[in-house]
Amino acid sequence: MQRVLDLDLDFFLHGVTGDRPFDAPRLDAVDYPPWDLEDVMAFLEERCHLLGPLPGVAVEHHGEVFGTWRDGLHGGIFTYRST
Repeated sequence: MQRVLDLDLDFFLHGVTGDRPFDAPRLDAVDYPPWDLEDVMAFLEERCHLLGPLPGVAVEHHGEVFGTWRDGLHGGIFTYRST
């Protein structure tokens, strides 16, 4: 079995906002500052148990990941098994 972790880095911002249009610009870093790197790393290591490098991909927009998954399935990197 393979596991996929879809981690939205917007999680690591101080503050929350809602009702934003899909095409809205990024939040202002002054109003919504990011966590310190040390706090992000501690969360990933302690809460997500990510203790070392793993294969992965970073995308800017959520929809971009689908092409990566498709390519991985076609290339045999990922497998799919329906239940």
